[in-house]
Amino acid sequence: FAVGFLVFIGLGLVLLSPGRAVAAETVIVRYGLFRAPLAVAELAAWADRGEISPTIQGYLDLAGRSPESVRSQLNRRIPLPHRLLTVILNSGTGDRLLGRLTEAISPPAPAELDRANRQIPDPPTDTPENREALKTALLAASENDDRLTAVELLQAYPADTVAIRLDRLETWLNGLRLPRS
Repeated sequence: FAVGFLVFIGLGLVLLSPGRAVAAETVIVRYGLFRAPLAVAELAAWADRGEISPTIQGYLDLAGRSPESVRSQLNRRIPLPHRLLTVILNSGTGDRLLGRLTEAISPPAPAELDRANRQIPDPPTDTPENREALKTALLAASENDDRLTAVELLQAYPADTVAIRLDRLETWLNGLRLPRS
């Protein structure tokens, strides 16, 4: 739970810059019945400088996870040349990948914005808008250094709030063969 949580929370933090018009500020983490909002800035501070907030520490304690192992997953860099990613995402294969990824990362349901800890039905996630948002975030996150991290992806997601379904993300990530860096 915590490794997937932190990996995806970390994917967007590096690219947040003054020139970026919209970027995720909050991530709503969902894992089964568990729902919790977190500030992307909290994750970035922890990933970048090791400054763990009481909120994140509490979630890790509940999950029984080591902060060091989760932080290392947040900072894991996946080598992915921007040009190659562009080609892949503009192909049928990329469209299928985006479709699968929308099951794990999407805009939150309207009710989640106000009641992050209540059980609510899952909204449809595989929409053209969400595919485009994920494509935009992936390309922006890989643009500067031909690599991705969880924090960079979240920071580049073009909405104020993004929802992460950790169980679905873990399933998706386990199906990939990613190089270690």
